[in-house]
Order: sequence, then structure tokens, then C-alpha cells
Amino acid sequence: MHEFVVFGFMQQPFLTVYSFCDAVERGMTMVSSPGSFSAQQTLGLTSFCLESAQGVMDAQLALELCDDAEDALSGIKRSQRKALTASKKDEDQTLIKRIATSYIDLGMLQGSLGLIGKAHANFKKAVQWG
Repeated sequence: MHEFVVFGFMQQPFLTVYSFCDAVERGMTMVSSPGSFSAQQTLGLTSFCLESAQGVMDAQLALELCDDAEDALSGIKRSQRKALTASKKDEDQTLIKRIATSYIDLGMLQGSLGLIGKAHANFKKAVQWG
């Protein structure tokens, strides 16, 4: 059994994510405070959730991981979004594209799980980002 530990920054408590077998056995889902992460950290957390959701056989766990990814993405504060979209820096434009891609990936995964309404909402968010 593997354990992954993701540390927040600036005195934020650490967050532990257990292997998927442990999560299913213990009925656990990931608990996070997505608003406390930078956009870059949020993308890392989102990628982890989406990749994990694609790799599990348990549909309920996949849905929970999708919810965690969606919560993380929605944690990117409006001020961060405005700053990123106003910036002309290449790294900020790349970050915007990665956020939009994450919304598309989330929408595709939700669609495959039968959550058509949520999928469409996330496709719209992808368009808004980029």
C-alpha cells in the first residue's frame, strides 16, 4: 500500500492521500483546502485526482475524485484568474491553457461516468479559461 503526501505551503496543514485500495476500504475521500493553493499547486492536485479517477474500477471512488478535482479547480480565486488572464507572460498563458485542458479532461471523465450536466458545465468553464 502506497501513501502520497502533499504538503501545503505557508503553514497550511499537510494533506495525506491514501492509496486507492485504502481509500475504498476506509471509505475515504481526499480532503483539501483548494483555495489555499497557488494555481500551479491546484493543477497538480487536479491532475492527481483526474489520473487517479481514470485508474480506479470503483465508480463511486471515481466520482469522488472528480468532485475533488472540480473543487480544486473552483478554488482558483477570481483574483488569480484575472491576474493570469491579464498577463502576457508565456508561463501564465501556458498555465491558462493547462487549466482549460483540466476542465476539458474533467468534463470528459464526468461524461464517461454519466454526469452529462456536470460535463457540459466544465466544458463551458474550459471555454471561459481559454
